[in-house]
Amino acid sequence: MLIKEELDTPFVKLDKGNGVLSIIGKSYTDNPTDFYVPIVDVLHELNNTTQNNNFTVKVALEIINSISSKYLFFLFKILYDMYDELVVKWYYESDDEIMLEMGKSFKGTFTESDFNLIGVTDLREVFLIKLM
Repeated sequence: MLIKEELDTPFVKLDKGNGVLSIIGKSYTDNPTDFYVPIVDVLHELNNTTQNNNFTVKVALEIINSISSKYLFFLFKILYDMYDELVVKWYYESDDEIMLEMGKSFKGTFTESDFNLIGVTDLREVFLIKLM
């Protein structure tokens, strides 16, 4: 699955074989259901089809609205319940306390996951490599 970044929705890449979901950009669409439900549906279909029983989510968001954050929670929850090991790499700009606090909140919810809060100087650097 590959979704091109738009003005108010992030770039999304799902590598089913290696068990990696990357979400990069901005997520503040007025209609997050239209954007996130297809991703949720594909994740439900995975059913442990990765090469091993772990999954990695890489998130680098500049901005996210509250309803989009609820869908992000659903994505984490699906994968947390489905895989023995969930690794989350939450990239945030070092001076962005809001995104850091959101990452901490998710980390506190998914306590059995390997949740990494990764401060970077500029998220654009992460965007350039598309979290590969």
